[in-house]
Amino acid sequence: MLNEWVNDFRFRASYTTIGNSNIGYASAKGTTNNDYPYMDTYDAVKYGDLTASRWNNMGNNNLKWETTETFDLGIDGSLFNSRLNFEFAYWQKESKDLVMQVLTSPALGLPYNAYFANVGKVKNSDIELSLNGQIISNKDFSWSADLNFSTTSNTVKQLNNGNDIFPDTYTIVREGESFRSIYGYEFYGINQTNGNPIWYKADGTLVQYDIDKAGYVVYKEDNPSDTSEASTLSTSDRKILGNSIPKWYGGFNNTFTYKDFDLNLFFRFSGGNKVANVTRQTGLLNMKFANKGEEVLGRWQSPENPGDGSTPKLAYNRAAGLFNDGYADSRYVENGSFLKLSNITLGYTVPKQVLSKLDISRIRVYMQVQNVFTITGYKGLDPESRSTTTDYGIGVDYNSIPQQRIFTFGANVTF
Repeated sequence: MLNEWVNDFRFRASYTTIGNSNIGYASAKGTTNNDYPYMDTYDAVKYGDLTASRWNNMGNNNLKWETTETFDLGIDGSLFNSRLNFEFAYWQKESKDLVMQVLTSPALGLPYNAYFANVGKVKNSDIELSLNGQIISNKDFSWSADLNFSTTSNTVKQLNNGNDIFPDTYTIVREGESFRSIYGYEFYGINQTNGNPIWYKADGTLVQYDIDKAGYVVYKEDNPSDTSEASTLSTSDRKILGNSIPKWYGGFNNTFTYKDFDLNLFFRFSGGNKVANVTRQTGLLNMKFANKGEEVLGRWQSPENPGDGSTPKLAYNRAAGLFNDGYADSRYVENGSFLKLSNITLGYTVPKQVLSKLDISRIRVYMQVQNVFTITGYKGLDPESRSTTTDYGIGVDYNSIPQQRIFTFGANVTF
């Protein structure tokens, strides 16, 4: 009985170790220029009217290639006369001896008080499921589909002496956390009596930004109108606000045919990650005489008209205090999950009897639309957008450009 519907069933496993020689100065710093560390060992400078050189980068004779160990285990098979095929796999990838900067005491006199060494380790693991098959197949109509789904886990296992790394002011690289997690201030709400924004401090207490005094004061839940006790909101009050790397993602591809017509629909989905909507935070709520987002209409105006509970009262040029401009704030850290119809293609193949007199084997005309629509709760232009400036990496959307919707018309001709 089993052999009647199981056509193929296999187990597979593999293990490999791969070295990475791309360990130059630029890679360790996270930039894209100058990937040869010895080029920066010395640098040309001017000494008065004379040309001189200076020591610019400390060497390290123990520096070696980064190493990635990969292990995977999977099951492949086909069912029902090979109409349904499946793959299930688990893989684990650990990258070690990552090249990173090691900070040193200024008393050593090293250039930039740092040198490069193999001190980092990152672990990734993933579960992948893939299904494809012929769902319907008859004389005039057919439907084939492919579905793939993956979960991913990313953890920073080791850094230099456990020290945090701040690639920018919105993300952090920390041991035990996902790479470049969103890192910032946790927002509590708006003081309904005066319109001041309120945040949590690291110890769990509350602090508000007094708009009238342009400074931080203690927020007292039992007496919200009292702004007499000074306080602070410092970088040490920041916390992890979410992963910038998706925890799951996949795609669903469908191909339909009806007589001489064919239709393809391709969906993509992703989720479990957060995006710092810096455009919304900095560009549209900057408290200057400039264009604003419609969100400002929900501002606090009075105790009787408290607004949306998230937007404080207006105060010219106070973005740093009101919105933590320049740092991640949980008000503007949004869910990056989405479902996209990435592609629609509709085609028509001209019947052979029409082509027989033209000495042409096949003509197929088609029209295609890419990036058709996106379903998401993200308030920015596109949850997949990346910032146009190189100052920010994954998880930060600042003045980014969304993917374009592209219309294509064409024909495939075979002579």
